[in-house]
Amino acid sequence: MSLKVRLVGAITLVLAAVLVLGGGLSYWHAQRKVEIEMAAAREVGRNTVDRRLDEIGRAADPAAHLVETVRIFDGDRHLQALLLSADGSEIARSSVPAPANRVPDWFVGLIAPAIPVDRIALPDHGVAFVLAPDPRSEVDEVWADVVVSLSVLTAFFVAAFGFILWIIGRSLEPIDALTVAFGRIGGGDYSTRLRESGSPELAGLCRAYNAMAERLQDLDQRNRQLSEQLARVQDEERADLARDLHDEVGPFLFAIDVDASTIQTEAARLPGSGARLVADRAAAVKMAAAHARTHVRDLLGRLRPGVVGSLGLAAAVDEIASFHRDRHPEVRFVIDIPDASFGPEADTAVLAVIREAITNAVKHAAPCTVEVSAIDIGGEVALSVADDGPGLSRRGGGGYGLIGMRERVEALGGTLTVADRPGGRGVTVSGLIPLRGGARRNGRMAG
Repeated sequence: MSLKVRLVGAITLVLAAVLVLGGGLSYWHAQRKVEIEMAAAREVGRNTVDRRLDEIGRAADPAAHLVETVRIFDGDRHLQALLLSADGSEIARSSVPAPANRVPDWFVGLIAPAIPVDRIALPDHGVAFVLAPDPRSEVDEVWADVVVSLSVLTAFFVAAFGFILWIIGRSLEPIDALTVAFGRIGGGDYSTRLRESGSPELAGLCRAYNAMAERLQDLDQRNRQLSEQLARVQDEERADLARDLHDEVGPFLFAIDVDASTIQTEAARLPGSGARLVADRAAAVKMAAAHARTHVRDLLGRLRPGVVGSLGLAAAVDEIASFHRDRHPEVRFVIDIPDASFGPEADTAVLAVIREAITNAVKHAAPCTVEVSAIDIGGEVALSVADDGPGLSRRGGGGYGLIGMRERVEALGGTLTVADRPGGRGVTVSGLIPLRGGARRNGRMAG
């Protein structure tokens, strides 16, 4: 449950409790008011009746005097006077004005107390005088007050609740922004900055976040620069090593082969069994030199594809495929690489990923087909190497190679994923590498 929901819920509970407490107090006050008013009306009415009954002995017509007493209560909002005969039939009844508002019966029953009826028997005259309380008019006043009070309270609570929601929303805006910003930092985006607003505590938190993001962005930039520098150094070392093998070791192996052939030829002209031994040893030297030359060529094949050089990316990938095709003729390579360059840094990273992915596939998966592609999708290079061998769970190796691939791609601000292909048959190595300047350079790279 979010902090905003918790705060709103707590405030709602407080407002509801205040409303219930206020309703209880209003109910008690209304009931007390009706009770006091009706008690006062009863007392006044009883005094009036008692005074009139005291005067009945001096009245010329007692019956008319009693009826006149009933008429005195005409228009009384709280009491109704009745004159009943001995058998209970009604002789006279006072009129009670109807309430100004239509009060619900349930409200009358809720507010009006149980008020007893006053019955005064007059046996000498064979009648009874009854004072029946009628609280409807008094309850009507309470009802009008309740309607007004509830309307005011409802308007107040709606306005207060809306204002509180607005205040909470404005106060928690920095927290929402912080949540989004931390999510972006978790995804590797350190460029988001927050406006230092809100309470001093939240403003300080935003300020600390901005300082942290600035520091992380600086560290990320330095890390990328170091990674790029390391990649360049590695490529330069591979190129230097390949050049040394080709220019230094290769000629010496060729010279050894020539010298061994010469020794073998000269030994064939010599007499005796010693000549045969020399010829055999010379042949062994030639075989060793040939094996060394083959091994050097393999090393050159592994080292040279690490550098794009003057060939260009497409030709370098073709060279990698040819290298593995010569050793694994059963594997079919499907390559979709444009002749255009993506830029030196992107080309180097793409080539490194493709080389490692193909090597892992051929070495660990024994595939029938390896599909390689790298295309410009608008400011980014989308590269993919997919094989049809077993899935990740059934193959091994490639741990350090995968780390190296990911480091190269992330050094350029890209992403790399390795996952099983749909159906579990084969693995796909896919990545996105942003292009510097957002555009691709046309043509092959200059040497």
